[in-house]
Amino acid sequence: MEECRVEYLRLSKGKTSIFEYYNNGWKRTITRDIRPIETVVMNEDTKQMILADIRSFLDSTARLWYVIRGLPYWRGYLLYGRPGTGKSSLSMSVAGCFGLDIYVLRLAGINDGRLSALFAELPQRCVVLLEDVDAVGITQSREADAEESDSGLEVSRSSPKPRGTLSLSGLLNVLDGVASQEGRVLIMTTNHREHLDKALIRPGRIDKEIEFQLADAEVIIKLFCTVFE
Repeated sequence: MEECRVEYLRLSKGKTSIFEYYNNGWKRTITRDIRPIETVVMNEDTKQMILADIRSFLDSTARLWYVIRGLPYWRGYLLYGRPGTGKSSLSMSVAGCFGLDIYVLRLAGINDGRLSALFAELPQRCVVLLEDVDAVGITQSREADAEESDSGLEVSRSSPKPRGTLSLSGLLNVLDGVASQEGRVLIMTTNHREHLDKALIRPGRIDKEIEFQLADAEVIIKLFCTVFE
């Protein structure tokens, strides 16, 4: 068994494992070479800010800092902006940069119970990428039948949503409720920040919001040089 573990680690060195939702659980769909962070062409100050923030969070002393202050040990980011501006590319590269596996989830077709089970199965150190969180159709406004308790959990005031659908309260409870795995880096992406409910992106759930804009002249030149140098 130990030999198998050592061989797995050897084969995984320099690679990023990507897990996706499949058949009611997580399945490793591909293991690819780490994408160098230098190949993600965007505003350099913004990129370095994100890297520094994640590096600080993953530092060995960070967990104690959170525990002493009674804070949940995880970090949340919202990447928003026009399609094709590099939100998912940065997420993949960040995972490789810090030697973390990435768990990619699209919320369409997932209900509250399944989402809770998936988050409970996450390892302590990983990147969780929730892509296009606005597209699932639950985040445009606060549900009338739910209110947020003092603990931050969503509490239903009336009948629950039908089985087989994902509710806003179910998503919020998974993000920072008792089933939430500590030590993870959560990245949510959206093309339409204005469609998101304020409860979903409040401080404590989302620590930093980063807008991805269309490429300016500087970024275009960097892209050209990266491809043709």
